[in-house]
Amino acid sequence: MDKEEIEIRERVCRLPDDVLVGLGEMAALLGITAASAAVLASRRPGALPPRWAGPTRRRLWRVGDIRIWIRSRAPLADEPAPRRRRGRPRKEG
Repeated sequence: MDKEEIEIRERVCRLPDDVLVGLGEMAALLGITAASAAVLASRRPGALPPRWAGPTRRRLWRVGDIRIWIRSRAPLADEPAPRRRRGRPRKEG
């Protein structure tokens, strides 16, 4: 992330839960670029927090919903992350 994205993330982290933010601010909270968030929003909407369902066509998210989504996706400390094999997948059977 560049300096501007870091500043946006710091500013957004201080916002109350009921504030609506756009794609760039939501991406900053998630630690991804706005371009990556735009691709995910159009191709894989389930890979992002649920959007605010208000009377507008803009893509908006509630800061509180983003924080809840982040906490729900964080791995538990007791649960090790699944290990993936390196290289080409092997045939089964």
